[in-house]
Amino acid sequence: MNVPHYFIELTPKLTDTDRVLITDELQFQTQHYPDNLPSGVIHADLFRDNVLFCEDKFSGILDFYSAYRGVLLLDIAITANDWCCDDGIINA
Repeated sequence: MNVPHYFIELTPKLTDTDRVLITDELQFQTQHYPDNLPSGVIHADLFRDNVLFCEDKFSGILDFYSAYRGVLLLDIAITANDWCCDDGIINA
């Protein structure tokens, strides 16, 4: 399992329970990661506060700091999570 550097740095600060939970999840995600999803350059931070509108029309995107080549579905997931939920409830 490829453990992210930030997890190694945080490990001493975690409880045993949290360490086991995160380690198990990282292992699960590593074993079940779909390698066949379409990828390309993504914004990776498409929250509402990074999108500009002029009146009711889209006019721009801010904050490309997190942009990288990754799974395209991540941009959709981040956007849906932020734009389609109110207090953790899906807003159809």
